[in-house]
Amino acid sequence: MSRPDMSQRLGLALDEVAIEVESAEAAHGINYASYHEAYGVLAEEVDEFFDEVRLKREDRSLDRIAREATQIAAVAVRIAMMARGGRR
Repeated sequence: MSRPDMSQRLGLALDEVAIEVESAEAAHGINYASYHEAYGVLAEEVDEFFDEVRLKREDRSLDRIAREATQIAAVAVRIAMMARGGRR
């Protein structure tokens, strides 16, 4: 894989994560109520990703895998932002 191709794919993925973070914050507020809630949301997203991974190869959707991975990343970013904002 060429470097420009990787950089382009990374940029697109990060753009999708940013959109997901903004959407989640608009719907649910800036911070989670607690880190326990944040963990629960993250675990749910990982479970949804794993549900797709467990499907037979021919039944898997790369779009659904990408969407779930984006949601996992967005939750992780929101947790990091919450911690960087000083929330304990």
